[in-house]
Amino acid sequence: MASLPVDNGVRQGGVLSPVLFCVYISNLLCRLSRSGVGAFLGVNYVGALAYADDIVLLCPTPSSNPQLLSICDTFANEYNIKFNARKSKLLVVSPSNRHRQATGERQ
Repeated sequence: MASLPVDNGVRQGGVLSPVLFCVYISNLLCRLSRSGVGAFLGVNYVGALAYADDIVLLCPTPSSNPQLLSICDTFANEYNIKFNARKSKLLVVSPSNRHRQATGERQ
């Protein structure tokens, strides 16, 4: 199989940019889904959501986050993708009334 070097990317803001980016990272999204790590709604995997050039990783516990990041790191090394750490954010949501919810107490 012959290879073809690509020296230019897709213009930011172009009409096809979001679609082409999703095609480019579809293998990453499949890897994340096959890992079984991340969030599920019923049987549907929602642990990795992508739109345009943004990717959101959702985990049910903070301890599963490094596994998803490791998959992304491996993919980035294989496909020469650079994720911008300065634009990355981590949000941990934990109900402050977890004990009350578990026991059925009201606030």
